[in-house]
Amino acid sequence: EYKGNEANKEDLTDKGYHYRGQEDDDDFEKDIVGVREGNYKLEVIKEGDNGEKLKGAIFEITMPNGEKKEIETDAQGILEIPEMTIGEEKTQEIIIREIKAPEGYKKLREDIKIEVNMKIEEGEYRVREVKVVEGEAIVNQNEGKIEIIIENEKIENKYNIEIVKVDS
Repeated sequence: EYKGNEANKEDLTDKGYHYRGQEDDDDFEKDIVGVREGNYKLEVIKEGDNGEKLKGAIFEITMPNGEKKEIETDAQGILEIPEMTIGEEKTQEIIIREIKAPEGYKKLREDIKIEVNMKIEEGEYRVREVKVVEGEAIVNQNEGKIEIIIENEKIENKYNIEIVKVDS
């Protein structure tokens, strides 16, 4: 229970401030503490249905600010967007659209929409939760890094052929 000055009791919940003093002290000092920008790295990993990493997939990534980037997966099947900035406690939306599938694989039919929820922790903005809200992908979140794993289906070599023999 709070035993100090009731006039400043409500101020103690403001996350933008740090308080010095004891709970039963009625002269808390309110110091402004700025929240530092945070960042994270985004990796999109392209895999075949057997777990093989696929190079040559081209994606259009719509960033949280609306900017679109067209990026191709490298020899390890990875495309990387370093230093995604977090400047406020809100939800960021990222849309991933496959423009070109790797050779021998089907192109994704629908976009993948990812939501990245932020939090303030230890005076810095950080990623709280990442989830897929549209499309199919696997999300792994480690400190400072988000991996989006997208699987592709091989093109089956099935054809309907009709052979007709013509006498000459």
